[in-house]
Amino acid sequence: MRLRELGAEVRVCAPPDEDFAQRLAGVGVALVPAGPSARALTEAAPAGRPSA
Repeated sequence: MRLRELGAEVRVCAPPDEDFAQRLAGVGVALVPAGPSARALTEAAPAGRPSA
């Protein structure tokens, strides 16, 4: 975390999932929620093939 040593505020933009928040909090980095949930995207049904 050399950035903090230089006086910078460290933040990470990541999906708003608890997994990301916990991992980042574990190293003292703030989460800035961005985009949809990664968990929801990976659990969603795959999209069908587009019709021709």
